[in-house]
Amino acid sequence: MLRVSKGTPVHWYTMSKQCWNACQVVLSGYRYVTFLTAMHQLVTAGALRGAAKIGLLEPKAIERGALLRFSVLNGVSIGFLNLSLGFNSVGFYQMTKLAIIPCTVGWCMLNR
Repeated sequence: MLRVSKGTPVHWYTMSKQCWNACQVVLSGYRYVTFLTAMHQLVTAGALRGAAKIGLLEPKAIERGALLRFSVLNGVSIGFLNLSLGFNSVGFYQMTKLAIIPCTVGWCMLNR
């Protein structure tokens, strides 16, 4: 496993960085959470398409209905997570983020 510094795995560094970013958003009074969510989605989609074009990913076929359901649920999940961040503490936000995403994916898999 990659290490950031002696004894610190990368995933712990990433999680603490995400928590710090979430805390800054809450404390700064940032009001454009929907815009931030949309930008996140656009950058992610662009990065994935770029990675597929240069051969880092191999695109796989998926039926359009399943893709649409997953996309809608993913967007709703991120929207609720941002709403939670606006009204709750960063700790509660982190717990709901960890709980909601697997539940969303599981629900989508059950409703194929």
